[in-house]
Amino acid sequence: MMVYVPFGLGIVIGLIMVLATKLLEKFNYTLSILPSIIGFVAVAVLIFVSFEVRGFEGAGYALLGIPIFLFSLYTLIMALNDKNKAKE
Repeated sequence: MMVYVPFGLGIVIGLIMVLATKLLEKFNYTLSILPSIIGFVAVAVLIFVSFEVRGFEGAGYALLGIPIFLFSLYTLIMALNDKNKAKE
């Protein structure tokens, strides 16, 4: 339970980020990068908090940060790839 809940919550947040990126790429390239930047900032805060809290609670924060980081990386690559397709 200690592993699945933070990891599952991170996956749900990541899926919301992918959906937001898909919706925002219709408007502007800069807006489509925004969810990934917010995700990277959130991961930095979660990792910092996980070192401050320590123990099992800190591990939960770190486990929450891992899927958010992976989805942020995916959305950034997705947004940059769409920018390159628009130039062609």
